[in-house]
Amino acid sequence: MRTFLTTLSLLLATSAVIGQQLPSELQTPEVVSVNRMPMRASAFAFENKNLASKREKEKSDYFLTLNGQWKFNWVQDPHKRPDDFFKTDFDDSKWDNFKVPANWETNGYGLPIYVNQPYEFARP
Repeated sequence: MRTFLTTLSLLLATSAVIGQQLPSELQTPEVVSVNRMPMRASAFAFENKNLASKREKEKSDYFLTLNGQWKFNWVQDPHKRPDDFFKTDFDDSKWDNFKVPANWETNGYGLPIYVNQPYEFARP
């Protein structure tokens, strides 16, 4: 039992040290709201009652799908990520074209992992 507790303590201490080496925005749960539109209900505003009654939002002029080809850049080390990717003059020509919707881990980027809580961002 004592060996188990010692091993557990070492693992927790190691994960704490690794977590401290990550950029602060990857350690802060609130960071998911940076550069994001405000959350709202999943309602759709049709331009008229006729379209609304048919419930086919894809036929509305207001519909915009996010499916398609996106520029994608994956780095194993978060410190090597581009910090200024959002600038209008950023050159993403060397980035991959990635079909969305998809999961990058099952498409050859990184390692597919699953944990219930918390998501494992760092590896020793």
